[in-house]
Amino acid sequence: MKKKAVLWGLFRSQRDEKMTVFFKNNFSEERWRKAALKNAFSLLGKQRFQQAAAFFLLAGSLKDAVEVRKHTHSLFLV
Repeated sequence: MKKKAVLWGLFRSQRDEKMTVFFKNNFSEERWRKAALKNAFSLLGKQRFQQAAAFFLLAGSLKDAVEVRKHTHSLFLV
């Protein structure tokens, strides 16, 4: 959960300007925490579960990230 700087560097090295700017923000601030949550729910709607779990972690919502991972694990068991 404490690897935001690594992600920021990866997006920066890929020259993904939009994500580089996004990850540069302080996610302990309410505005950016809400933005990460909004992105997580959007990714859930697109069935991009791993990315959604990562954004939940970024927003500090460990419980939601675990629920997403449990859900994806149960999908593979069916």
